[in-house]
Amino acid sequence: MDMQDFVNAMNVRDSLERGNYHLTIGYLEKVLRLNPRAVVQWEDGKGADYIDSYRGYYNDCAISDAPTPQSASGMLERIEHLKAEGMEGYKGGHYAVSDRTPLWRSEYGDADNVAVISADVADGVITLRTEKIEQ
Repeated sequence: MDMQDFVNAMNVRDSLERGNYHLTIGYLEKVLRLNPRAVVQWEDGKGADYIDSYRGYYNDCAISDAPTPQSASGMLERIEHLKAEGMEGYKGGHYAVSDRTPLWRSEYGDADNVAVISADVADGVITLRTEKIEQ
């Protein structure tokens, strides 16, 4: 095993462990599929928007803020694309996205350690809840 394969294996192992306490891409995808006409927002009422590589762990995904809630169907399209194509890491490299990929709330380039921990559904709204993770 060369050094890059070793590093990739360690990244996957660590990401899977974070998936035990984070909401994962796969779980969010299921919620979105069950509620395709819903809008997606954060617990503070801000919209939840684009999903991309998280600066803290490039193989994890981060969801950024939006001025208004976004559609579940739009977010679902992005997840399907990420799972099919993977994503570019914050500082390069290509990373696969799977059902077990953990989610963070973060703007592109930030690493605020705010984990997405649940998705509640009520009255046509999917509310993503977060928790600050001390590391």
